[in-house]
Amino acid sequence: MKNIGAGFPENLSKVHESPAVTQAFLVNGPALNTFPSASIEADPKKALEASPIGHVDGNEPPYLLMHGSKDTLVSPVQSVQMFNALKAKNQDVRYIVL
Repeated sequence: MKNIGAGFPENLSKVHESPAVTQAFLVNGPALNTFPSASIEADPKKALEASPIGHVDGNEPPYLLMHGSKDTLVSPVQSVQMFNALKAKNQDVRYIVL
């Protein structure tokens, strides 16, 4: 998941590397006691397990992916990668940028 901030301007991409962003908090937990928390990139296996793309196996129902062109929380690159992963498994998928 080294590309969690891919497609964003550098200053916004750097924010996604922080252990304080939502996705890092959800995957790694909060800073407690001697654990300072960690960025989403600290454990690629955990990040992939938390991502829908880590579960594409070719048995998905039809997908409609819609992404706002001004989204600063989830990179449109992530939606394109999900689209490509589903297409690679010959799944029925549409991708629309709003």
